[in-house]
Amino acid sequence: MSERAANYQTVHHDAVALDALIAARRKRKRISPARRLTYVNFATLLTCLLFLYDGHEPGWSVFTCVSMLMFSALTIAWAVASFQWLIDDDRTHGLWTGVLRMTVAPILTVACGAMVIMSIPARIGLWASLNDFQPLLKNAPAIADGEALNKRVGVYDVLRYAADGKGGVYFVTGNYRDGLRRNQVSLGFAYHPSRQGTPFGRDQYRLIHVSGDWYSFAASEPAR
Repeated sequence: MSERAANYQTVHHDAVALDALIAARRKRKRISPARRLTYVNFATLLTCLLFLYDGHEPGWSVFTCVSMLMFSALTIAWAVASFQWLIDDDRTHGLWTGVLRMTVAPILTVACGAMVIMSIPARIGLWASLNDFQPLLKNAPAIADGEALNKRVGVYDVLRYAADGKGGVYFVTGNYRDGLRRNQVSLGFAYHPSRQGTPFGRDQYRLIHVSGDWYSFAASEPAR
């Protein structure tokens, strides 16, 4: 009887040791919430850089859609990692270190959004391209729908350009077909633009000040 009890105790001790070893290995393999927050912060930084790069172009693009999807996914990842860090009993760093780590992603996102709203990427892109835009101001054709240019001007690909006969010159850097209204929408930059419309249409006409006499614009006209 005593021999059986001794064997049972030995087996039980070995099983407990094995469980402890497995638990320790699982714990080592599990990514800590603090490290997850670090990964989320790094991914947020990359997404912000992509969004800022896309911000130098007027309007939306594929990069804009990708950035918005990434921000949505990172918001969920940040919320989960932050909650896991708050309930983690094995935190190796101090409270304030973790709180600071939790605030990095929101601060980056807010700062990135503010810079895009203030047209800072567009201002930088236009400033870097002004020397290439200036010669085109004098030669812009004053005709409806402008003239095809299809030329790299600074950091922009200008598709068409036109003058409005009132001192305004318009450079189209992108266009797309509005599926709902069946209109052709033109996007780009304008120098000293008119408030009444553009050579590329007057519907849904919008102007956003960029720098000096330069504005970004969007306008549409019925598709031909």
